[in-house]
Amino acid sequence: MCMYYYREQLNEKEQKAYDALLSGLSKRLPVIHLPRTPLPVSELMQDVILDHPELTDVDFRMFEYADFLFSGMVKVNYLPEDKGAERKLTRIIRLFQERVSDSYDDWDKALIIYDTLGSMIRYGTIDGMSEHTVRGILQKNTAVCDGIAKMYCLLCSVCGIDSIVVQGTINAEGHAWNLVKLNGRWKHVDLTGDLKLSESAGVLSHVLFAVADEQVKDHIRDIGKYPACTGENYFEHYQLIADSFLSFASMVRKARKAGRETLNVKFQCASPLTNTKLQLWMTLLSLTGFMSVIFLEKEQIAVFRL
Repeated sequence: MCMYYYREQLNEKEQKAYDALLSGLSKRLPVIHLPRTPLPVSELMQDVILDHPELTDVDFRMFEYADFLFSGMVKVNYLPEDKGAERKLTRIIRLFQERVSDSYDDWDKALIIYDTLGSMIRYGTIDGMSEHTVRGILQKNTAVCDGIAKMYCLLCSVCGIDSIVVQGTINAEGHAWNLVKLNGRWKHVDLTGDLKLSESAGVLSHVLFAVADEQVKDHIRDIGKYPACTGENYFEHYQLIADSFLSFASMVRKARKAGRETLNVKFQCASPLTNTKLQLWMTLLSLTGFMSVIFLEKEQIAVFRL
C-alpha cells in the first residue's frame, strides 16, 4: 500500500529476503522462511514495517530468528486480530480519498491530510506497543511519534503523495517524522512536533509542515539515507508571511472572509515581534475577545483561532 522506499535501499539479495518477510507478515504466518542475508533481521523487519504501516498486527518487538546454511527462519508474534480496527481503517482511507481530490495540488493534498489527521488524534501512550503503530490511532485515537508518522505515511500513499517514515533523534531521544514529496521536492513533515507545540491552544500549528533541511537542524537522521529537502516552506507557499501590521490585518480579513476558523502567520518584521506588540495589533483590529492566539516568539509564528 505504501511506497517501497526502504526496499529500494537494499541490494538484490536483501530485497528477496524483504519480499519473503513481507509476504509472510501479510499472511500472518507464525514462521517465515527467508533467503539467507547478512542484513540483520531486526533491520529487515524495521524496513518492512516502515514501508508498510498497514501491517498493524505485527509485534515487531518480539520475534526469533534462526540462521541456517542457505536460509533463515523467523518466528513472529502477532497482536490479536481486531476486525473493528480493520473496518475503521477502511472507513478512514475512504474518507481521506473522498476529501483529497486527485485534481488537488500536492501541497493541498498533504495539508488536508495533515490538518484532518491532526484534528483526529492526540499524542500519548496506550500499552507500550499499540501507540507505535497505526492500531493505536484506530483503537484509541492515540499514538506516539512513530505511530503518527506511520499513519500520515499511509494516508499520503492512498491519496497519491510519496511519503517516507524517518527514524532519527531530537535532543538525543528517539523520534520519527515524515518526508513528503511535494511538486517534485522533498519536505520534512513533523505532525507530532506541531501537535506538541500547539497542544495548549487546541489549534494545530504548521511550524513543522513542509520545511527544508536547514529548518530542522535538531532533527538528527542518517543524512545519506534520505533525500535532501529543499525549497519553499508552508508560509512561503501559501503567502502567510507578514512584515507589517497592514499585511497582518489583510491576512486576517481574507481568512475571515473565506470562513476559515484558524490562521497561521509567520512574522518577518524589521524588528522581532513581541507578544505585547502582537496583542496591541489584535486590539487595533478590534478582534480581542473574538480571537485567541498562541505565539511562538522564537519562531516568530502565531497560530490564531478566528
